This record gives sequence, structure tokens and C-alpha cells, in this order.
Amino acid sequence: MKNEHFFKCGGYDAWVKGVRSVKDKRLQSRVTPVFGLDCPFGSRKMSVALGKALRFRLRVAQRETQACGLQLSASIQDKTDLGANMSDTDSFIDEVTEEVKRDKLYAVLRRYGWIAVVGVVAIVGGASYNEWSKSKAQAIAQANGDAITAALASGDEALARAEALGSAGITGSARIVADMIRAGELHAAGDSKAAITALAPYTVDATLDAIYRDLAILKTAMIGAKEITPEDRITQLAGIASPGAPYRLLAEEQIATAQVEMGDIEAAVDGLRAISQDVEATEALRRRSLQMIVALGADTAPQ
Repeated sequence: MKNEHFFKCGGYDAWVKGVRSVKDKRLQSRVTPVFGLDCPFGSRKMSVALGKALRFRLRVAQRETQACGLQLSASIQDKTDLGANMSDTDSFIDEVTEEVKRDKLYAVLRRYGWIAVVGVVAIVGGASYNEWSKSKAQAIAQANGDAITAALASGDEALARAEALGSAGITGSARIVADMIRAGELHAAGDSKAAITALAPYTVDATLDAIYRDLAILKTAMIGAKEITPEDRITQLAGIASPGAPYRLLAEEQIATAQVEMGDIEAAVDGLRAISQDVEATEALRRRSLQMIVALGADTAPQ
């Protein structure tokens, strides 16, 4: 058999030696199909020739593989370089985009930034002015309070205190309070006309707050009981005895007193009974009303 002679003459050993000399498994896979075990050559000479041819074929295949590897390596390198270049390009585009955004932001700030600055200055200025105004008002109120306290402590005589209040230089709403205290001091000193004169400007001031104007009218009616007729007092007090007025019940009490002076006892008792039953009346006011009803000889409960 030719194949048996091939094994005997060493052709197979030479072929195997040539195949094993190729360390690359891929080269072995390329060579084996070409030079299989079923070699047709049957002489040693042909086996040696086969070995040489095999080694030559292996060298050619190795060179082809190396060339292919270089090409593959170059292709991979090109792709790597391309990816790097693409990465560099993306990075450049991102940098340009950020720079454009930054330029737009600066442009907006240069165009509209002054509005924010003005707003901040206005807020800070408004807050500072508000604090300054509060501090100033507090200082003025404290100065007026100190002036009233000093005037009331200026002497033992009511007339001296009234004069001190008139010359204390008190301003603002504290001036109204000081004049009402001064009117009380003048009344205590026996000068009811001067007291009424001190209160007169406030009783007719329509721009004044109702709490001050109504109080001035009430004090005028109480202080001027000997100077003002009952009819006039009732007319003055009727304006501050309407529902919702701050001194309504006190005005009704003074109206009842004026009615007693006029001799209208029945109307006075009816008014006093209404005060004693009013839910807004204080306990002291109810007690005074009941005492006046009893003093007038009438029943506290309506008939």
C-alpha cells in the first residue's frame, strides 16, 4: 500500500514535524486540509520533498497570516483613531456649546442685570427706611410720653399741671391725649370753660378718628354739665350713642342724666333699664344704672 510505504519511509514523521512546527493553531487549520494524512506519495525521497514543500507552504501561509494580521491591526488602529477623533470632535462640540451658552448668559446679564440690581437696592432701601421710620416713631412716642409724665409731676396744683401740659411741646396724636388730660386738670381746678375750650377743636373735627372725636364730645358733655344745657348735651351725645359707636353706652348714661335734669324721669328710667340689660355693658355700668333707677324710685324690672 502506498500509504504504508509512506509511513515506513518516514514521510509521515516529516509531515507531522512540519505541522507541529507551526505553533499557531490557525495555521495548522489551514495546512491540514491541504496535506492530509492520506498522502499519495510512497517514497522517502518524495516524503522529503513533501516535507520541504510543506515547510514552504507553512512559511507562505505564515507570511500571509502576518500580512493579514498587520492589515487587521492597521484596521483596528484606524478604527481606534477614528473613535478617538470622533471623541475629540464630540468634546470640541461640547466645549463650543458651553461657550455659546455662557456668552448668551453674559449677554442677558449685561442687558437685564441692572433690573435685578435695582430690585435688590429697592428692597434693601425699603427695609432700611421702614426700620428707620419705626425707630423714629418709637423715639417720638417715647419723648411725648416722657413729656406728659414730666408735666403731670411738675406740681401739686391742677392748674400748674394743666399749664405744664399746654407748654410741653407734645406733637402728633399724643397732643390729643395731652389736651384731654389738660381739660380734666382745668376742670379739677374749677375752670370748666377753659376745659371745654381745650376740647372744642376735637369735637368738630370730621377727619379725626372716631375714638378721639367721640371721647372729646363725651368729656365735653360731662365736664360742661353746668355750662351746657341738658338739651344741648342730649343733642351732642345723640351723635355718639348710635349702634357701633365706641362710647355708645356711656353716652346713653349721660343722656339719661340729662333727662333727669330736664324732669323726664320715665325716659331716663327706660334708658337706664336698657343699659342694665345690654350684653355689652360692663358690670360697673350695670350697677350704676340700677342704682340710679332705685334712686329715682322706679323698679329695676320693666312693668
